Amino acid sequence: MHNLEIEFKQLLNEQQFYQILDDYSAYHQKTYYQTNYYLTHPILEQKKMSLRVRQKNDYYELTLKQPQKIGLLETNIDISQNQFNCIMQGEFLDNEIFENLQRMDVTYLESDLYLTTRRCDIILPEGLLSIDENEYMGKIDYELELEVDQYDKGAKFFKKLLEKYDIEYQENCDSKIKRLLDYAKEKKAEGND
Repeated sequence: MHNLEIEFKQLLNEQQFYQILDDYSAYHQKTYYQTNYYLTHPILEQKKMSLRVRQKNDYYELTLKQPQKIGLLETNIDISQNQFNCIMQGEFLDNEIFENLQRMDVTYLESDLYLTTRRCDIILPEGLLSIDENEYMGKIDYELELEVDQYDKGAKFFKKLLEKYDIEYQENCDSKIKRLLDYAKEKKAEGND
């Protein structure tokens, strides 16, 4: 399945996170956990593409994200737990995403990085607002995401929302995978000192 993801993202501090969570408490049904297992390769990083398997309960989804002029083109494929295990052991599956990777000469994937999110989704007329607490490699960060259908209307609403909390929106914060990769490199460099 293909879809164009148009998303606005802002890192929050802990106080802002809990304030927004509290302010929208009447609007959200439940909080849930999901874990993103990131699959990396230098070619993907060079092309600013990301590949992950998302696990929510017993459900697994393989996702390739490719940058577009506006947003990201997402290719999503439901996979089984057995297929997930095969991917994590370095096997390539027979599907559209892995065929695309092979065309780019991606012949292996590293799979030692993951991030767990405690997420609260709120459906608003403007789009889907997600309030995230992320944990990776012992680090915790907080993030607000708004997924929309129309860029201009979404940008206007997101800026207005953040103004209520004295947060100035300049541009999207780094993606979860970029933050995780940067932190992993930082930790590795510290270990080499």
